[in-house]
Amino acid sequence: MAPLDGTPAEVVRRRGTVHVVCFEDCGACTLREIVRVAVLGDDVVVLGPEAFARTLVELGLSREIGLTRVGRVAGRWRRSEVARVVSKLDGGWQGKRTTVLYGRAILDARIAGDEVTKLARLPAELPVIPPVPEGRRSRIRRELCLAPQDVAILVANEPANCVDLGLVARAVGMAHVALVGHGVRLRLIASPETPRVFERACFLRDAVGAPDIVVDPRVARPWELLCAVDAVLIDQDGLASDPVSCAGDRCRETIALGPTMPSPLPALWSLAAELPTFVHTSIALGVHDSGPRAGLVHRFGDDVAALSRALYDFARSRSAASR
Repeated sequence: MAPLDGTPAEVVRRRGTVHVVCFEDCGACTLREIVRVAVLGDDVVVLGPEAFARTLVELGLSREIGLTRVGRVAGRWRRSEVARVVSKLDGGWQGKRTTVLYGRAILDARIAGDEVTKLARLPAELPVIPPVPEGRRSRIRRELCLAPQDVAILVANEPANCVDLGLVARAVGMAHVALVGHGVRLRLIASPETPRVFERACFLRDAVGAPDIVVDPRVARPWELLCAVDAVLIDQDGLASDPVSCAGDRCRETIALGPTMPSPLPALWSLAAELPTFVHTSIALGVHDSGPRAGLVHRFGDDVAALSRALYDFARSRSAASR
């Protein structure tokens, strides 16, 4: 494997695909997908810190796959620098190698030429989830401080800072009021990287007396929590609806590009676990929109009342089924 901080000249030249991934646009689900599809002869170019690149190794990237890290130049990603790396990885072979970009177009097709660059496609198959060991659901629910009457909803946006938790929190608050007396509570589980997550938790607690939002870093790796939750929710990027509140810790260049499209990959993990999956109407699931588990997909838009009714109905049905 090439050194994570090595120069392009140190990378073994290969004929396969070059996978380019930016840490600002992607998370563990995307990295796991790269690990799944990368084969001998491929290279992976990571734009980001060494820890992000090492996550690929921790997730099982073969040591036979070339791994190169590119850092910022003067605090910015420079297309010229990225293009130089990709060009070097062509290795002098006749014709250029195909470059696959993961995440949004912070790196546009010009880095390697329109004819050889493409965006990563959504896989046609669902992830494989191993059997859940006995007692694991109970253990993780205890770790998340979930009570037996709690219906837990995992806010699984990737990247984690691309979500408007304000919309979701208002919908949950409205549903919470309607559920009083029914013996069931809605609980949100969100990443600590979610913009203003603690502010939204205070809103739920102070405005309607709802329980706190559960904040856990494992949200970025949904496969670790799916056995303990009752549904998964993926919203649009908060920059589309509340740019001031949802900018998070994104750099100025990223914000200037406008809203991004959250990855649909967490939804595939949810469907693989046979969980109800609430997905914003702007996020396409490819063949899975009409696949065998399409009935688990619940679409919602920007109408907070409609989302609240859907969450209320789901909580009531979940409570009735557990009796």
